Amino acid sequence: MKKLFVPMVIVFLCMFAFPVFGAVEYESLRLNQEDIENYAVGTSVSFRMMDMDITTKRLDINDEALRYMEKKGITLTIETPKVTMIFSPESFLTQEWKQAEKSGEPLTFRVVLKKGDISKVTDNFDEWYYNQMGLYRFSTSAWDLSGEVLIGGKKEYDVKNFAVPVTLKVTYPYNSETNSVKENTLELYMLNEEKAKWDYAGGSVNTETKVITLNTNKTGLFIILSNQNPKQFTDINGHWAKNDIQFMLDKNVVQVTGDKKFYPNRDITRAEFAVFLSRTIGLNDNTGNKKFKDVTSDKPYYREVLAAANSGIVAGVSGDRFNPEAKITRQEMAVMLNRALKYAKVSVKTNQDLLNKFSDGKQIAGWAKESVASVVTAGIMGGRQNNSFAPESFASRAEAVVILHRLLNITIK
Repeated sequence: MKKLFVPMVIVFLCMFAFPVFGAVEYESLRLNQEDIENYAVGTSVSFRMMDMDITTKRLDINDEALRYMEKKGITLTIETPKVTMIFSPESFLTQEWKQAEKSGEPLTFRVVLKKGDISKVTDNFDEWYYNQMGLYRFSTSAWDLSGEVLIGGKKEYDVKNFAVPVTLKVTYPYNSETNSVKENTLELYMLNEEKAKWDYAGGSVNTETKVITLNTNKTGLFIILSNQNPKQFTDINGHWAKNDIQFMLDKNVVQVTGDKKFYPNRDITRAEFAVFLSRTIGLNDNTGNKKFKDVTSDKPYYREVLAAANSGIVAGVSGDRFNPEAKITRQEMAVMLNRALKYAKVSVKTNQDLLNKFSDGKQIAGWAKESVASVVTAGIMGGRQNNSFAPESFASRAEAVVILHRLLNITIK
């Protein structure tokens, strides 16, 4: 019965978080371990901050609550009128948080979501974006997401990136302005303040619920844009994977380069697959200690390969070599995909006995059996002709994109 009063409890808490004089600047929610224990249902807990008149939302969660969430594997959902945020407990374990833990003092992780500064948007968005890139900006759809670490109640660190991606569900306005464009052209972009430009963030559009879902570990200002000039490859017409390739192109997982060709039937390399996989699950930061001698900063795949490596999704062929130009086998793909599922907190119950259904199931390497069973169970990979899995065969770029499209559908909820 107590759980029915969650919104009322939150409103009550917020009332006492505000100053008692002057205008209310933000709606605040402070969570401790007891709050998580009392309102958790299984491995998830949800709270609402729904005051329509207050556009700044502030969440404070203390170290005891975070340790409890991590121990129990509890996912935290914060619902606001425009944006719903879903955090895994690992999201908060940022570099700044780990540095603050050394103090031995009580810690608080603060998340602030507020309406975007429209002057900052207009100052960094000019006609070039529309004329050259075909991007149309909506007047009211901008939000700013930030994080802070407090030591002893005092702010000590600004958070640059969450430790693992946060799921954002952004409700877009459905009015005369948005009705003038195709809803499936809507995308999220984030402001790169260092370069004074807008970077593609992604997002999956649900036209029924009017929600764009994005997995990102970035903080900053983001806006909704409509891509009025969709990109096209010149060599996929009539190809069996055309729809999947175009979909992943629209999501910026694959990109048009100089000759505007995708080469769908060419075998995919380890570097190419790592790049596509990183973009699929929203890995956009290469911070970490993992480096490879053969993945240098002048390579176009440098950032994404290191992001995947430092997230534990890809590994080298030896201690310091990745072998980026080598072709990737299907069982190697399965291992990377299974790690991506775990990274995205997608649980798949598997039984390796199902591998017996493949005519070549016994040829799957021991180190890959669990992963193959997992991705087959999840419906991400399947067999080939003659009921074989072909573990040591290479995969085409088209085949890889189809598989990653399936992964995207599972990880974007």
